[in-house]
Amino acid sequence: MVGGSIYVGNIQKEVKEFCRDFEAELLEKNLGLFICAGEKNEEKRLDAIRINFPSEMIDHSTATGWFGYEVHFEKASFMDRTVIRLMMRIKKSFSDLKNENIAEFAAKMNA
Repeated sequence: MVGGSIYVGNIQKEVKEFCRDFEAELLEKNLGLFICAGEKNEEKRLDAIRINFPSEMIDHSTATGWFGYEVHFEKASFMDRTVIRLMMRIKKSFSDLKNENIAEFAAKMNA
């Protein structure tokens, strides 16, 4: 399983590098791809998966998923807190993880 959080449309650089460096090996495995993102629009979440993972990996994956998101203001930089407040209109830390999506993803991976 490979995934990470989406911030301003992009997954972490380390996740992209991992996918690039180990794509051949990952394509030989039972592969699942997931994102954590605050985007409510399903089509935009699917776009985030398409933009951030190689198409060969998406086509090969057993499961793709959206696991919701969390905001941790105490861990964010001043600039990140400002962007989150302006873009998402969020002013304090909270969690909106989608446990049902995580369970469905796990079931597909275990099948």
